[in-house]
Amino acid sequence: MSNRVDVEYKSGLTWRSFLALVFAIIVIQPAVIYYYLVSGISGLPLSVWMIILLWNEIAALLGAKLTRQEIFIIMAFEWIGLWGGAWYFLDLIKKLYYANSEIAVMFGIAGQVPYFFSPIGSDAIRILHNRTFLDPAWTLPIIILILSVVFSVIANISLGIFSYNLYGVVARLEFPWASAQAKIIETIAEERVEELRIFFLSMLAGILYNFLAVFLPFVLGVEIPTKQPIDLTYIMDLNLPGGLLVIPSDFDLYVIGFILPLDVCFIQL
Repeated sequence: MSNRVDVEYKSGLTWRSFLALVFAIIVIQPAVIYYYLVSGISGLPLSVWMIILLWNEIAALLGAKLTRQEIFIIMAFEWIGLWGGAWYFLDLIKKLYYANSEIAVMFGIAGQVPYFFSPIGSDAIRILHNRTFLDPAWTLPIIILILSVVFSVIANISLGIFSYNLYGVVARLEFPWASAQAKIIETIAEERVEELRIFFLSMLAGILYNFLAVFLPFVLGVEIPTKQPIDLTYIMDLNLPGGLLVIPSDFDLYVIGFILPLDVCFIQL
């Protein structure tokens, strides 16, 4: 008798999940761009689960909650809105500034910048005057930028499929972080009350911590030690010259330790 279990696969790319991605591009991307210009950080300090919960409630008000497949699609691609390529073209502007800045002139490299990296000289002056990407001098840098994004996507997908078959199908290794995400998807889709309560309390704790550790210091213009690593390199250097010893003080970096098995944490240490 066969032990094979038949699994019914359903598409998660529906008009509802597609609208969630459109929402990320139209509404969240401008906020990402502004936040990058203000802070220099690419991506909003916003959890994708908040977007999923928002869309799940909107779908419920319309009479049908999101399925597990739709929630997975939103989770998998919402990073495009939160951490995606909104800053790519801003990076072109930054390169244009660096290539033609006083610092580049001072070090004598202003005229050595390759034309595929950024427009320089009279081309840069014309672009800065017209304030546009619709200039022939931008053609090659933009093409290289787009190709790098396309090749990165191809590499990520192909390596992801290869890694899944190698470690998931053949080696049958456990993936605690992915399992935790799958658990949250099932919790939201099936409305498990007790688990949802834990999920919301955890999210509330995260919001409160980041408000105190990130948002408030940013608004007040002060630095607090919660985000500053503890540098003990001077101790390491006495016994192992060139060695580094830095202990992060950001609590966010330790959260994954509550998910990984203890033996895996020891091996990583």
